[in-house]
Amino acid sequence: MSSGRLATRILGLRAATARILRVVVGCGSRYVVTIRITPSINYRPDIDGLRAIAIVLVVFFHGFPNIVAGGFIGVDVFFVISGFLISSVIFHGLERESFSFARFYAHRICRLFPALITVLAFCLIFGWFVLLPNEYKSLGDHTAGGAVYISNFLLWSEAGYFDVAAEFKPLLHLWSLAIEEQFYIVWPLALAFAYRVRSGMAVLIVFGLLGSFAVNILFVRAYPVATYFLPGTRIWELLIGALLAYSARSSSEPNIIINNLFAAAGLAAIIVSAAILTRISTFPGWWALLPTIGTALMISSPSSWINRTILSHPAIVFVGLIGYPLYLWHWSLFSFVRIIEGETPTESIQAAAIVASVVLAAATYKFIETSLRSNRIALMLTAACLAIGATGYMAATGIIKPYSSRLGVDKIVEAIGEWGFPTPDMEYIQSDGRTILRKVAGKGSVMFLGDSNAQQYWPRAQKILTEMPEKSKTVYLITGGSCPPIPAIIAPPRTPYCNGIVAAALAYIEKQNIDTVVLAAQWWWYFNSAPDQFFVGNQPMTNPLAANEAVQSLSDMIRNLVNAGRKVYLVLNIPVGEAFDPKNLIKRSFMSINVSSGGLSLSEIERRYGDTTHRLRAAGSDAGATIIDPIQFLCSETKDYCPATTDDGTPIYKDNTHLRPKFVRSSILYLDDVLRN
Repeated sequence: MSSGRLATRILGLRAATARILRVVVGCGSRYVVTIRITPSINYRPDIDGLRAIAIVLVVFFHGFPNIVAGGFIGVDVFFVISGFLISSVIFHGLERESFSFARFYAHRICRLFPALITVLAFCLIFGWFVLLPNEYKSLGDHTAGGAVYISNFLLWSEAGYFDVAAEFKPLLHLWSLAIEEQFYIVWPLALAFAYRVRSGMAVLIVFGLLGSFAVNILFVRAYPVATYFLPGTRIWELLIGALLAYSARSSSEPNIIINNLFAAAGLAAIIVSAAILTRISTFPGWWALLPTIGTALMISSPSSWINRTILSHPAIVFVGLIGYPLYLWHWSLFSFVRIIEGETPTESIQAAAIVASVVLAAATYKFIETSLRSNRIALMLTAACLAIGATGYMAATGIIKPYSSRLGVDKIVEAIGEWGFPTPDMEYIQSDGRTILRKVAGKGSVMFLGDSNAQQYWPRAQKILTEMPEKSKTVYLITGGSCPPIPAIIAPPRTPYCNGIVAAALAYIEKQNIDTVVLAAQWWWYFNSAPDQFFVGNQPMTNPLAANEAVQSLSDMIRNLVNAGRKVYLVLNIPVGEAFDPKNLIKRSFMSINVSSGGLSLSEIERRYGDTTHRLRAAGSDAGATIIDPIQFLCSETKDYCPATTDDGTPIYKDNTHLRPKFVRSSILYLDDVLRN
């Protein structure tokens, strides 16, 4: 069996109609590759139509993922098309002994660099106006990686393609271009070597395809991010296109019926894969066969009705022609909109971003791509791309700072997400299956019981115990995020570690004869913001009777502790809300960024949460607890204001419900007497 027939059978495709490939030498021509199917046709508009399908899937997946959940397979369609066209160029040149590496790479530079340089420059300039310093450094890192086509390796080292953080990376999508460019660099060299060996090209394609696909299957579950981003596990998709191009070298008359069946099956495979796959699908894996084989079937059927009528329609061809710049523009715009909005944009905003992407893509194609396709400027384009990469590197290393760095946002960025619990100097103790944290000091002992709002006070306790150990009490902590220190409340299933936490704490207090107990929590959340998530018996906290029982349960626990000789402190709520979150202190719009002071009026806090505060204060006082009200220390009654920052604009919160460690360590003094012996 000849090598050509072997390749054809492996893919399961018949040799299509006679194709004469012509390489257009010089970037000044309209198309880098034209394919002659009949003596009168030098260009296959259906392939641009297939590109249109791919880019529409990708754009709508990014813009409306709930509608086109599997639209990411458009990238796989691109891979097969690229493998087919590039391999066709190389085969044609090798067989005519006219292949030139210099000319080939010049063509690639002229085709890819103009639009890429434009988008990278836009991102750096626009990002300078609207990004925070840490965001601009990340953009600079990705710009440098994108300019030298290693974005896939950068993203592999950072996170997955579908992670939430991915939405804040304007150059995330360059990973696929990196894989293609890495293929373009290696593939001509490999084919040129294999061409000198009998059946070498067929062996190279077949074994490369099967080997890459096998590695993809072996590693997709254990190493999903690496399998998604690295060339070794994706190159088989481009080699499907290469195998198709190799099989197309043999001539035969087209069979219209088979062409129509292949095209229909191929289009169905692409549509089905886009419809049934989602972000959580194991991909690429076996699933990637569906869109890639579907693409190959459509490419192999140029005489079909679908290819001639639908894919070759001028409107669809136009979308395919601008597909490359549209791919570059759309995600960058989506990402910047997401960053500026601070949340998932509305569908109308996403639709506007798509329209803007199409306009920019059309302008880029007409005025930049087609104007800069000349062999003479290939070196200039390379130099420009490297210059953009160098600029990105300077942004990544902080040499170039964004506009926001002049507004003092560095201290705001520093506060976002800052957390100070636990710390390495804490001792972990196991008691009855429960982990208890401890730091030993002088005489006496104090137990902190509560949720993450109890944990937020640890930096101040650590400071006092470290600086004055002999004058401080030993501190114990039994805490858990979203674990209310109220015996009667049942936490939701998502926090199983909360089960029994109060009972365990009370038992340990008795066992160790701990003399002081501090109860601290985000009380308002349990009673006001999320009462449908917490239960008393079988009744949610939304039921007034359940809420009353919860308050009574807290009061009874305090009274029992006091009667047993313990000193009990009930720490009420700190002011909370989105106005305190440091990330909300930064207000962004297109081409501008401003900093606000945040905070809420004391009267607004009272309006929202006053009833709950008064009930807890009364219950604690009646049971014998000493009440500590953070609002008295953090808010100004005369100014009717609860600030989110200090006087110099430094945030005092780490998010919308927790004080930041640095502020607690230096300024939260209302627990000092509790901690001293």
